[in-house]
Formats: sequence, C-alpha cells, structure tokens
Amino acid sequence: MSPSILGVGRLISSGLGKAADTVLKRKPAPPLGATALRLACAAALDLPVGELRPGSVRIQPIEGSHAPFGRPCPLAVVQTIEGAAAKVSRPLLDTLGPILAEPPAGGAVLSQANRACLIEALEERLPVREIWHQVLFYADRDHFIPEIHHRVVSLPPGQRPGDESLRAHEAAAAQGACGVVVRGRPVAYADYAPRGEHCVSVAAYTDERYRGEGLGRSVVSAATKTILGWGKIPIYCADVKNVASQAVCTGLGYVKFGEALHCFL
Repeated sequence: MSPSILGVGRLISSGLGKAADTVLKRKPAPPLGATALRLACAAALDLPVGELRPGSVRIQPIEGSHAPFGRPCPLAVVQTIEGAAAKVSRPLLDTLGPILAEPPAGGAVLSQANRACLIEALEERLPVREIWHQVLFYADRDHFIPEIHHRVVSLPPGQRPGDESLRAHEAAAAQGACGVVVRGRPVAYADYAPRGEHCVSVAAYTDERYRGEGLGRSVVSAATKTILGWGKIPIYCADVKNVASQAVCTGLGYVKFGEALHCFL
C-alpha cells in the first residue's frame, strides 16, 4: 500500500490503531480562543482546568526521579500564562521548594535570575548532565495557517532522523507520525501523542542537510491539520535557543503560552 498523503488532513498510519483513534477522536468539537489557551495550559501543567491559578506554583513532590523522555529528571518546571507547576524529587524538596514557591528575584519562576538559582542549587547536589529550556506554543482553528509545499506521508512512530537516543521513547509514546521521505528514508519528521484529554503534543525534527527548504513547516502543518481535525489542541515545544524551530510554528499561527525547564541526570 502506498503511503497516504496528509495534505487533505486524513491520516492512515500503521502507528495509529483503533484504540488510539478512539482516544484522539473522543470529543470532536474543537475549542477555540481563550478556552483553547486554558486547556493548553492545563495540559502542559498536568492539572485540571479548575485548578489553574495564575501567578502561583503548584509543587508536586515525586519519589526519586521521573523520566519524561526515558531519562532521570529530578526537576521539571512548567510555567504558563495560567500558572506554573513543578515536579521535584522529594530529597530536593527542602532545597528547591522555597525557590519555587517564593522565587528570590520575584515574578516568574522561570525568569533568568530564578532559573539560575534553581539550576545552581540542583547542580550543587546532583550530577546534572543536561538542561532543556523550552518554549511552549499552541494553535487553534481560528489562527492556524496551513502551509504544505512538500509531499507529506504518514509514518510509524520512532522514525525520527538523526537522534537515536529519542527514538525508542517516541515510538512508545507517540500515537502517529508523518514526514517527508527522500530515497526511502524520512528527512523531515513530526510525531504526535495525546497530552491530557484535549491536547496533542507535536515533536518535529529535520535532517540538518535538508534544513532551510521548508520541510519542517510542511510536516508540522500536516500534523497540526490532522490534530485540529480530531477536535484537539496541538501543543508544540521548541528549544529556547532554536529560533528556526520557533519560526516554523509561529509562521503557522501558533502562539506562545509558556516555558518549560527539564534537568536530566
């Protein structure tokens, strides 16, 4: 069977079975505007909408380290327009809890000064190997600007080019994927996985040899169109220093609504 083209917003993927299809299509009416923003914030914070509190930080102690990307992560902080939340390894709670609850520099817990305080306190106690600082974006049907200039096909999850360390995690977490294939292999790729009841996260990657050709924008656009067709809200994450990745989603109508910090061991 030849791969299906996603330009018309229809996905038939070997990585998307009937169970996943049921989960993602459960509520077809797409939320818009302020409602979509609140639902995106709730999904990013892993909180019910009714528990959103702008200006506050919900601190969740965890035993040991959780592993959101298949790697130990003793500290994860998400800050959105509608409030912030943190998952902190319980042994670090006495040290990091006060910094999170009452940031030394005041204001946003992930401001440059407060972020530095958190990282310094963490590095004094644990062998931190890597820190991810990401920007969070969401889109809704009112503002999405589709832009597909390449042939985008459905793919099974776990086909991400380049970064083998993330493939196994993505293959397990993702419910579907799409990409641009050149000579039998994907050179631009996007996968998507449910994030709470109303949202779906989008992760994208383009082989560095093919960057600057609009491939990333085409695959993110195709994935976004599919997710909105399910009546869900797409959430896109980009490294704070990756201006090109941020430009991909903002060019499609995505809007920034928060930031996230993950510290890995």
